[in-house]
Amino acid sequence: MKAVKYMLKLLIHAMNRVDITSCRFTMWIALLLFTGTTVFGALNHGFSTDREERIRN
Repeated sequence: MKAVKYMLKLLIHAMNRVDITSCRFTMWIALLLFTGTTVFGALNHGFSTDREERIRN
């Protein structure tokens, strides 16, 4: 969680420096990366638990 907060802080700091168009572009990239990693992590977690259950059974 600390890493995420740090990244957000850096992002906001960067946004304040750049003009609005590039800022919006950066925001979209960050949003896509964030959602991508979150979804991937959730899927990865789900697959690993499924595999463990299958091995147990």
